[in-house]
Amino acid sequence: MSNHTASDAALPTARLHAEESVKTMKVRREPSPAQGQHDAATAAGPTIDAAGATDIGCVRERNEDQFLVAELDRSLLIRDTSLDVESYASHVGGRQGWLLAVADGIGGRAGGDIASSAALSSLIHYVTFTMPWLVQMDEDARQGLTSELEHMLEHCQARIERIARRRGLGDSLPGTTLTLAYIIWPFLHVMHVGDSRCYLMRDGRIEPLTHDHTVAQRLVERAVMRPEELADSPFRNVLDNAIAGGMQPPRIEVQRRQLMLGDQVLLCTDGLTDELDGSVIQQILASESSASSSCKRLIELAREAGGHDNITAVVARFHD
Repeated sequence: MSNHTASDAALPTARLHAEESVKTMKVRREPSPAQGQHDAATAAGPTIDAAGATDIGCVRERNEDQFLVAELDRSLLIRDTSLDVESYASHVGGRQGWLLAVADGIGGRAGGDIASSAALSSLIHYVTFTMPWLVQMDEDARQGLTSELEHMLEHCQARIERIARRRGLGDSLPGTTLTLAYIIWPFLHVMHVGDSRCYLMRDGRIEPLTHDHTVAQRLVERAVMRPEELADSPFRNVLDNAIAGGMQPPRIEVQRRQLMLGDQVLLCTDGLTDELDGSVIQQILASESSASSSCKRLIELAREAGGHDNITAVVARFHD
């Protein structure tokens, strides 16, 4: 549960994750006969170590955060054929990339856990059954991917409304933040709504890629409030943008970067960033030996700092 509310604006949840999810893979240049020519950057990538973890914190009665770490493959399982099966792999296709996401149910409305769970389950369903596979990543493909992810968020909002009505939540429809990273090496695509965050760590320095969609942040951007006043502002946790039933479609912030070997990507909810400043996060990402240990240590420190909210972190590390 987030301690923020919506300015006009967040499912009990079928768990999409265990308390921790860890995946490590090696992308190899092994195109199959049916695969065709892939972009070299897609076919030959780095070793990717990705993990996520979530914690209820020290104050909340339940955890309304959710996270997702998913490896995307394009494959065909041959059950029967007249072909010489030894000439074809049983699974034909190539690894598409990775999908990382965090969602934080809005505490100011009923069913924040319903909304965050619905957001990620909707994301899984859309990517699996609706979104087309990409076999190259030119500019047209990047624009198409952005469009597809925007459609996915619209689908997500509609699903939250349907579930809320089925569960009898009335006019207080739930809502959630959502920050996702879609990685097709070496390209990082970030779609962001709310005040969870995405960071890029490169050459020992951490850079926030997203902006908080809060009333306080908007006041800073409009020079109504000074940046140093933001931390103590009563509007710091008041969202002005979220995926929520009964609201206008969310404003979707889109960020793109080209990744490099040695980079790290962090997605986290505000339960982490409200307790730890950027220098501490940077130090942990630089010093820990794996994505899993980074997530565990970040959550541990956020709990030690008070743990006033649910705490979630997803880390991906890119090595040769």
